[in-house]
Amino acid sequence: MNIQAIKRFSLGLIFSSLSLLLSACGEGSNHSLVTNKDAQTYKASLDVAWEKMSPHEQEAFNWAVQDFDLARLNKEYAGASPKEIIRAEVKKQIKISEEQIPALKQDVDAWEKEAATLRLITVSDASFYIAKDFFGDQPKIKAKMINKSGYDISSAKYYAALYIDDQPDPVATSIVSSNYKSIGGFKNSEVVTSSYTIGFVTGDAGWTTLEIVNAKNRVVKMSVIPDSVRDFGDRAFIREYPGTRLKQLENGLALAKSYKDI
Repeated sequence: MNIQAIKRFSLGLIFSSLSLLLSACGEGSNHSLVTNKDAQTYKASLDVAWEKMSPHEQEAFNWAVQDFDLARLNKEYAGASPKEIIRAEVKKQIKISEEQIPALKQDVDAWEKEAATLRLITVSDASFYIAKDFFGDQPKIKAKMINKSGYDISSAKYYAALYIDDQPDPVATSIVSSNYKSIGGFKNSEVVTSSYTIGFVTGDAGWTTLEIVNAKNRVVKMSVIPDSVRDFGDRAFIREYPGTRLKQLENGLALAKSYKDI
């Protein structure tokens, strides 16, 4: 083969490779989605892309569009590919998280100081037992509440966690509510004994598993939820816990960074 033939052969390979590359650009996560028609047409276009997307890309796309409906998707990302949508949402999530997380961390610290007084509503002598009635097993808690917060309260919610046989993690958790209106309120320095049924009429099956029924030791721990505590005017003493939003942003940031490689 002479030099001219070699050159023609090499150029042929180059153009052939380029053609394949350009063809591949419209496939998988690079495939444009039809966002300006009906849901069925959109899904058909997504199915074409989905077949050649990696599991990592599929997971990232589901994350990126989790809060979108088709109208919003078309408004913000008309005709975009999954990859374009993922990259834009990754960039947006990182920006929002990095801007808001520092201030929220400070806000959580401030909230904890506000909540410290309400945490002086404590629980002691909490016991767990399973009663039986017409509807079957009824998981129940009986506990003594002590109010040293300095406030008179009308209602509160408590976090309850059940531990068995010295296991480090709870096997069941729930939130229970107390309304103290019928006793004239739960006043500062008072002690009140309350009983709770976990679940509704049929009881919460998660609290009556065989593991729990057959456990040698069952210990229930309870603590007040500070932003649930209400005064005699049914007003919250403190604002809603900002840590929930902080956790969402931290989780979102971690996920966004894990999809930066797309």
